[in-house]
Amino acid sequence: MLTSNWLLFIYVINKVSVQAGSFAYLICPILTALLGFLVLREKLRRNQWLAIGLSALSCALLGTGSARTLLMSLVVAATYALYLITQRRLQGYDRLVLLTVQLSLAAALILPTASLLGASPLAGFHDLHLLLMTAILSAVFTVLPLFLNLYALNTLPSGTVGILMYLNPVVSFLLAFLYFNEAATTIQAVAYAVILGSVVLYNMRFGAKLASKEVIR
Repeated sequence: MLTSNWLLFIYVINKVSVQAGSFAYLICPILTALLGFLVLREKLRRNQWLAIGLSALSCALLGTGSARTLLMSLVVAATYALYLITQRRLQGYDRLVLLTVQLSLAAALILPTASLLGASPLAGFHDLHLLLMTAILSAVFTVLPLFLNLYALNTLPSGTVGILMYLNPVVSFLLAFLYFNEAATTIQAVAYAVILGSVVLYNMRFGAKLASKEVIR
C-alpha cells in the first residue's frame, strides 16, 4: 500500500496537478477514521463523528477542479488510509524491521518504474552533495515520520492517527501565509480553522469526563 501510494502520488503531482496531490491528504484523515470504524471496529464518540463531519465540510470548501482531479485525489487518499489500517493490524511485528522491509520493497518497485513517470533516478549519483542532502532530507522528512507513525499505531486508534495528520496541511498553510506571504482567501482561512478545530474536537474525551464525575458522586 505504501508503494502504491507513493507511485500514485508521484503520478498525480506530475501528470494531474499539485493541488490534486495536496487535496488527497486532506481527504485521507477522514477515510482513515471511517475505515478504522468499519474495518477495525474502532468506536467513535459523538464529538469524533462531529469532527469528521467538520473535516468533510472543510474539504468541500477547499475542493476544486474536475471530477477526474477529485477522483485521483480520492484514490491517493484511499491507498494511504488503507496503509494505516493494515499497519494497525500488524501490531505484533517490530516496527523498525517492518519499515525497513516496506522501504526496501518500495525502492525495488519504484526505481524500475521511475522512467515511466518522467524521472531519472540515476541522474544525480555523480553529485555527492546532492546525494548527501537527499539522504538527510529523506531520513528526517520521510523515514522518521513513517517510523513515528507506525510507533503511534501501537497504542493509538488508526482514526486518531489519521486525524492528527491534519496538523501537516494546517502548518503548511500557516507557513505559506505568515512566512512566505502567500495570499489566502477568506474561505481557505475559515476551512483551515475548522480543520484545526476538528483535530482538537476529535481528541477531546467528553465521555471520560462525564464518567469520572459519576464515579466521584
